[in-house]
Formats: sequence, structure tokens, C-alpha cells
Amino acid sequence: MEKDELLKFHEKLYFHEIEYRDKITARFQLPLAIYISFLSLLGFMVRNINFTCRSGYLILFIILFIISSVLLIFGIVYFIKAFYGHTYEFIPTANKTEAYRKELNSTYEGYENGAELSNTCFEDYLYRYFHECSSQNSEVNDKRSENLHKANSFIIFVVVPLLITFLIFNFGHVDKNMMEKIEIVEINKPLEIKFPKGPLGIEIIDGDAQKMISNINSLKGGLTIMAEDTKKKEPPPPPPPPPKRLIREDVQIGDKQKRDKKGKE
Repeated sequence: MEKDELLKFHEKLYFHEIEYRDKITARFQLPLAIYISFLSLLGFMVRNINFTCRSGYLILFIILFIISSVLLIFGIVYFIKAFYGHTYEFIPTANKTEAYRKELNSTYEGYENGAELSNTCFEDYLYRYFHECSSQNSEVNDKRSENLHKANSFIIFVVVPLLITFLIFNFGHVDKNMMEKIEIVEINKPLEIKFPKGPLGIEIIDGDAQKMISNINSLKGGLTIMAEDTKKKEPPPPPPPPPKRLIREDVQIGDKQKRDKKGKE
């Protein structure tokens, strides 16, 4: 294989590894979202543990919770290794490369075959940089791909114990939000009770709102109470709506002065 063909070959490898680097970076989005979801679920269960539930469910929940957390930590470690701490090599910028080519031309300008020497040295420069950079980037991509694969594998390892942990958390009454709650009704407003002369009537007057509640019937010690407003007010009419905005694109100064004068009249 000639040198020109080798140069093109290593150039393709160089750009291939750069493209593969971008593909690996794009593959981080899905495992990142999954790991964030797992951490949110573990955090939710930690905040809502009911330590008064049955000891068997609680012990089993804690064991599975620890196993899930350890596996999740291993997966996050591999994810960080795949994402952070890698160095890629690239050829110098176009300005530096062009400056180097001009420097080669000026160096061999006084020689008989100076142009040929300059081109040979420039091709050697490109060949060496494409070869070295593509080799380094290939090793980095392989390490990142391997770590990302391990991080994705630990996602599968975490799913089973985490699912069982969540089922025990819900159906084993480990969740404190599923405990029976006693509702307490508190009366914050003062009530005034009046007993009229009628044997079946009781009037309860709300001391704050000045509303009267009349007792309609009394059967076997129970009371049926209906609320009535002492004063029924008719709702007022709605306020007038704001005026419309009239915007004309072809308004001239004279038309505006006439409209203003007409409005004043």
C-alpha cells in the first residue's frame, strides 16, 4: 500500500473515531434518565418508611433496599467512568497547520528539490498526526464503550431487587402514607345556640357570618339541620367592560386630529 493510500486510510480512521465519540456521548441520555428515576424512587421510599409495620416485612424491605442501593452505586460509578475523565487527541487547527506548511516551504526554499521535500514533510506530518490521534481516540472510545456497557448492565441488575423492594413497600404496609388516619374536625368559628319557644325548633346562629341555621325536624334524638341566610341579597349588575382598542395601520396625522377633536365635542 502506497503512502498516499495509507494517509487516506488513517484519515478515515481519524474521523471515524471522532464520529464514534459523538455517538457514545448521545448514548448517555437514556441511562442517565433511568439512574435519576431509580434514585428518586429510593429517596421516596426512604422518606416514607413506616417503622411500626410488621418486623418481617420491614427486615426484608431493608435487605432488598440495601442490595438495590449497592448495585445502583456500582452502576453509577461505571457511568461516571464512561462519562468523565477522558482525553481525546486532535490534529492542530487549520491556522497552525497552514503556518507549519509555510514554514516548511520557507525552510526548503533554497534547495534544488525544495518543493518536493516540503510536500513530503507535510504529508509525513499529516500521516503521523492522523495515525497517532486515531489510535489514541480509538482506545478512549473502547474504554468509554466498555464502561457504558457495564453501567447499562447494572441497570438490569437493579431492576429486579428494586421492583421487589417497591412491592414490599406498598403491599407490606411499609409506606407510612398507607396507614389509617383519624380525621379530626375542628370548629374555628364561635357558634351561638338559641332555643325558641317551639318544641321542634332550634336556631343556631353563626357568630361571625351572622347566618341562621334552622332545625327542620327532630326524630329519635337526631337533628336535621339546614342552613339559611338571614339576608338574601340580589347580586349587583356586572361592571361595564373596558372599551375596545381600535388600531388602524393607515391612520394619518390629520385623521388623528379630527378624531381627537370629535372626541372632545
